[in-house]
Amino acid sequence: MRIVTLAIVALAASSAACAQDEPSPAIADTVEGAYRQALALSPLRYEVEAQHRYRTATPIHERSDDASHLETLQRRIRQDQKAAAARTTPAELNVCVDVVVQSCAVQSAGFMRAGPDRRIWWQIQDGFTDEDGVGGGVIVFEEIEGGALKPILWTFEGWRYENPFLEPHGDGQWLLIVPGLSRGTGSGDMTVMMLWRDGAWRAVDMDWQSRVGDQLGGLKVRHQPQWRFPRLEARSQLWRPDDGGCCGRGGDVLMDFDVVNDQLVVTNAEITPPARAD
Repeated sequence: MRIVTLAIVALAASSAACAQDEPSPAIADTVEGAYRQALALSPLRYEVEAQHRYRTATPIHERSDDASHLETLQRRIRQDQKAAAARTTPAELNVCVDVVVQSCAVQSAGFMRAGPDRRIWWQIQDGFTDEDGVGGGVIVFEEIEGGALKPILWTFEGWRYENPFLEPHGDGQWLLIVPGLSRGTGSGDMTVMMLWRDGAWRAVDMDWQSRVGDQLGGLKVRHQPQWRFPRLEARSQLWRPDDGGCCGRGGDVLMDFDVVNDQLVVTNAEITPPARAD
């Protein structure tokens, strides 16, 4: 049974002030230093690690130059410093918390109950950024002393985000799910999750495809699957290696998921072969 209370705030388009308790630390000026700093700041540490692994595995002559990569890391650090320092109140959630989204409009905002004594708030933004163009973002908050809201999760990498779900997940645990879709024509999955366990919110590593093994029979899921939130279940077409980006011809799959060691994993995959062989 869902134990969720929503309070949707009226739509608005504006910018909001954010307060900083103390000056942000200086930003590292080396690639390695900036990587370590970004890793420490990001609420989605696994994303930073995955990008670093990809760059490290790419042949040197095919990588972006160090200066360009350093600039990307420094931009992320500035964003995360600003987001972490931001504060707002429930009454001000109809005003965009100013991090990176320009011409920002609040698409929706509200709260969910995680048990009788804890409320989790959110704000979903629409607008654009200079680096990525039209897109959106989401910020999730917890209440702190004095009634202020402090960010615990934020991301501005996607095109559109939807209202989150908050579900019991095992003994004393809560799973927060924010569905998201990528920019561009690829319809990539930008969904993010966090798990409340052992007294803290922990990001869930969403890279389930790197852990799927042979459960998909060597086929791939290239676009966002059709999630059935709040159930951890999704359906998708399957792509063969030579399939075009638009259409998978490897059949369909219904997948069940779970969160294990703070990682999203496929626990069962039921594949339906294509109607006929090409």
